[in-house]
Amino acid sequence: LRAGSLGEYITNSTIQNCSASNVEIVSETKVRNVKVGGLIGDGDNNIIRNSYVQNLNIIVKNATDYQGIGGLIGDDINENTKIENCYVIGKIISDGNNIGGIIGKTRANIQKCYTDIDIETTSEAVGGIVGYYRDTSLDKIIYNLSIGNLYTQKETDQIKRIIGNSDDELENYAYANQRINGEIVKDSLGAILVEENHLKMEQQWKIMNFGKEYSYDGLSKDILPKLYDTSGSKLLQNQEDHFLE
Repeated sequence: LRAGSLGEYITNSTIQNCSASNVEIVSETKVRNVKVGGLIGDGDNNIIRNSYVQNLNIIVKNATDYQGIGGLIGDDINENTKIENCYVIGKIISDGNNIGGIIGKTRANIQKCYTDIDIETTSEAVGGIVGYYRDTSLDKIIYNLSIGNLYTQKETDQIKRIIGNSDDELENYAYANQRINGEIVKDSLGAILVEENHLKMEQQWKIMNFGKEYSYDGLSKDILPKLYDTSGSKLLQNQEDHFLE
């Protein structure tokens, strides 16, 4: 099963100023080789920038094997893939592994992205940004923020705020009120924790190295940042107000 709102398989492409809203992907049959993403199911050597997915709803259960499920991309094997200035809002429910807020399984470079995506599974390799990272060098995953709640029924240490199979990342961030398996915990789990009142201040986003690609005008009303297009002159269309809760 390969599925994504933009395409099931995309390679060697530059995707920018792209958006998808109210995306629903549901599969509860016995399929194999699952690669499911909010934009792309299976990717290879792509550049994605200044793009978002909102109101995402992915439900994938009963498959025989899972390669990856992600808010943007399910699975991307190429170390040259780059994702920057993107966000995902929504939820993923599955009984599989390799589930991430941005990408399920990857070696990609991911910077200046945030996710407010609730993930529920019965398996492992669950992360707010990446479910399973294939590379040993983690310096390509930097300046990201994870907000949504993460839950698995399985007893595993592979559930982390940023990368499911590693907690060694530096300069990635997570909402201090994020719930891990139903509880607000103070363990870093691969991220620097940021309190709610700080996330409502533009200065905090600058500290996290989110730049002028985002608009912070709604922070005082608890509205998460919105994206400008790559020209920096106007906001991407159809962005809804998404609130920090």
